[in-house]
Amino acid sequence: MKQYETFHLIKGEDLNHHGTLFAARAAAWFVEAGFVAAGCVCGTTDGIVCRNLHQMSFQRPVKIGTILRFLARVVYTGKSSFMVAVTAVDTLQEAVCIEGMITFVSTDGRGNKTEHHICLDACAEEEEELPEQSNYDSPNYQTGNDVSNGYDTGISVASEYTVTPAAYVVTPQAYNAVPASAYTQKAITMPGVQAQADIVFIIDTTGSMSPYIENVRNNLIAFTDTLKAKGISANLALV
Repeated sequence: MKQYETFHLIKGEDLNHHGTLFAARAAAWFVEAGFVAAGCVCGTTDGIVCRNLHQMSFQRPVKIGTILRFLARVVYTGKSSFMVAVTAVDTLQEAVCIEGMITFVSTDGRGNKTEHHICLDACAEEEEELPEQSNYDSPNYQTGNDVSNGYDTGISVASEYTVTPAAYVVTPQAYNAVPASAYTQKAITMPGVQAQADIVFIIDTTGSMSPYIENVRNNLIAFTDTLKAKGISANLALV
């Protein structure tokens, strides 16, 4: 899928009290870059709305005079929703400053979702085989629910994101986009067949969460012990 670029020169009015790029200004440019890619791929900006900004992360401080180059590309599609990966690079230093993902939804202008008909490059060509060693080579990563509200049955993911989804967390399940109440859980027992699962944990490790990290760690240990006790073979990933 084609990559789209936008540029911004960091000026005095873009700085915070620390003398570096203000996060709110960066977020506005970040979404703008994603929207440029979304509009160009869809061939229109009408009806395209931003639904989620996922894990926008600063990799290094951005100082005055920096020329930021925002690189945006669609990497994941459902029927009405799609994700754009955005990376902001210091043009002169060629260093990554900001990165993250944005979910957009195509609507009819009245709030109703519509199909966007975006096809990733892999859709136009014969599907590439995933490496045999990949733990994610399963139907759960090839078909599933729309990231916006769970209406899709056919999902397309850019090949480099399909192989290692945990790196960008592009699976809808990882974002908990569909509330747990929307699912009905039912235990199914099949004699002689070992249960298997692919599980991704997403943990907020920012400073404000430090009082809760220990509790999360203990619960994760208890959770894995429960899986083992029930005889469930699981592939685990941590983001």
